[in-house]
Amino acid sequence: MKNNHSSEKIRRTFLRAMLLLAMLCTGASCDTDDTENGSRQLLEITKRDWVKLDKTLYRMEQGNSCPIVPEFSDQDIAQATFVWTSSNPAVASITPLPDQSAEIKALALGTTIIEISCEQNDALRAQCVVTVKPATPKTIRILAIGNSFSEDAVEQYLWELADAEGIDLIVGNMYIGGCSLEMHVENATGNKTAYAYRKVVKGSKTSTSATSLATALADEPWDYISLQQVSGLSGIYSTFEASLPALADYVRARATNKEMKLLLHQTWAYAASSAHADFVKYDKDQMNMYRAIVSAYDQAARLIGAHAVIPSGTAVQNARTSYLGDTFCRDGYHLERTYGRYTAACTWFERIFERDVTRNDYKPETVSDHLAEIARTAAHLAVLTPGAVTELTDYKIDPDLEGAPYGYYVDFGSTASPAPWNSISSDKQLGPMQLTDSEGKTSGVTLRLSKAFGGPNAKGPQETTTDLEMPSTVSSDSFWGNTGAAFQQKVTGPIELIVEGLDPQKTYVCTFFASRGQHADNLSTQFTVTGQSSEVLLTNAANNTTHAPVSKPVAPKADGSIVVTLTSGLENNNTNGFFYINAMRIAPVR
Repeated sequence: MKNNHSSEKIRRTFLRAMLLLAMLCTGASCDTDDTENGSRQLLEITKRDWVKLDKTLYRMEQGNSCPIVPEFSDQDIAQATFVWTSSNPAVASITPLPDQSAEIKALALGTTIIEISCEQNDALRAQCVVTVKPATPKTIRILAIGNSFSEDAVEQYLWELADAEGIDLIVGNMYIGGCSLEMHVENATGNKTAYAYRKVVKGSKTSTSATSLATALADEPWDYISLQQVSGLSGIYSTFEASLPALADYVRARATNKEMKLLLHQTWAYAASSAHADFVKYDKDQMNMYRAIVSAYDQAARLIGAHAVIPSGTAVQNARTSYLGDTFCRDGYHLERTYGRYTAACTWFERIFERDVTRNDYKPETVSDHLAEIARTAAHLAVLTPGAVTELTDYKIDPDLEGAPYGYYVDFGSTASPAPWNSISSDKQLGPMQLTDSEGKTSGVTLRLSKAFGGPNAKGPQETTTDLEMPSTVSSDSFWGNTGAAFQQKVTGPIELIVEGLDPQKTYVCTFFASRGQHADNLSTQFTVTGQSSEVLLTNAANNTTHAPVSKPVAPKADGSIVVTLTSGLENNNTNGFFYINAMRIAPVR
């Protein structure tokens, strides 16, 4: 058999030599693959020539890749030209490699046939079947070492966003309110059991008190661990330099997953009206604080070689350019509990999983479709452009208020409200405040107060039925004044609201709403509207949900001003003489 095989090889070599000689004699191309007209030369084969694959059946998980290796009968056959094909490339693709092998990539559920065939003789071919099945879910583990800002960002909604896309996620948060990087380092080096260890598994949250960082780090093979500075120092890079490297080294040394990726959680700037003591570090300027935070976190990421920065601060700032405005902080610095926290969670989801969160179906039941769209869009754009604010130009008008009467809407109360409402969030905010109209434009109209209110009240109604179409953030809180007995050692007396910059050639209609729930007294509140003429309006603020008095058209004074004087009405029988204001609209008569 061996002699016969050798004779066959000699015969084949002789025939190829004769073929080449014939080509040279006729002036044909010396390329052994192609003739002058481009046709492929036939490779003569025998029953002893073959190609086969190392497997005839591949079962693969979606998203995976694997090599496929052919075997050849001899070296002559191995040197021929072979082509790889997939009968259904949407299910699995095939990529040739230089050594005649190839790589299969499982793309979608289904079955396809992978074939290798010889270009010179298609009788030389081999096939295998590839079946693609769903990928086995891999549990992803994320641990935040932070404070109340990581509580806002990861303890709610992040697990649900992952679950909506079939991702098995475990979320941990090492919580101490107001904890700085410096304090984290002290706790780590002292192995202090100072944390509440919050953990979300299968959508259920638990909390274990008196836990050390070492214990939490050993609890799971964390894939991602995030670090962050306390909010008031988040824009001061020198505070990162002092403590972050030591904390990063501690975490890396104790992480049980050696492929763990270190993250930095970029916090957000305070609300413009925030009373936080650290706001003065940024001249009480929101954009100054935002820019400082972006710069500090970018430098800090380079300092420790972080895998990524989660741009929650940019996402919140993006969202503030929508009609929601500066409503993303519930107390001036912590996130609003529904769409505010959802915005941060969306940012974490897209940055870590690299999936477009605008295509994620999950939203909290407490968040409307339109608010969810704003949150997801703000987060998506933050991941695309993490170091700068992207204007949400498609979300400038609240769809629920489209068609509402034109004018200047003013919200009085400690909770800020979305556009078109201009929010006066502090009872001591005297102004002047530049007013934006219901179309989002400014035209020099301002509002100032003659004196401070007595304080805020949060017992207004959640739902109302008036022409003002107020969201609950407007109707549910107010400011009060008083003209009777002192309350908290205060008697404010009448308070003037001075609106300036109006057109003296026009007339304006003023609408007011005042409400204070859970009160049995008559809380008659009087509004005296004074321009070139004067009118007195009254409403009983006690438990009011329907009455919003409206003035007759009034022309501003020659200087463009209208003054509204608030005081208690004659029927007010409250000992302190409380009067209230929740909302006001000034609309030109068109």
